[in-house]
Amino acid sequence: DAMSTLKADTIQNTTGGAATLTKQSPSKSFVNFDMAGTTASDSFNLSSLTDRATGQFTVNLSSAHDNAGYGCVGNTNAYAGDSFAGGMALGLHANHIFTSTASAYGISSYDGSSYIDAKHNSSATHGDLA
Repeated sequence: DAMSTLKADTIQNTTGGAATLTKQSPSKSFVNFDMAGTTASDSFNLSSLTDRATGQFTVNLSSAHDNAGYGCVGNTNAYAGDSFAGGMALGLHANHIFTSTASAYGISSYDGSSYIDAKHNSSATHGDLA
């Protein structure tokens, strides 16, 4: 078995522009944060987090998607502490409390009876950037 290693700082297409990945769909953004504040513990392509109400946030992207139809995945522990609550729910993207745009989507945490500022929240988007 021969192994090869490719090391590069920049990969460009044949005209010198950004290379288009056709066999992979890397995340175009991600964020990990505690709803007790508006500072991400880690992120990519995030301009800011907006606290709209208890358990309801807007994730604002630095670079917008080409339309509001991108995919969104995520999770929450729906609990203020480090454990996970039963009957939890995570609302993402276009839901009943927020309509997504190309550069922002909603994330909410619900513990089964009310919205709650959950401690562990993360989400990522997939789709074409503008």
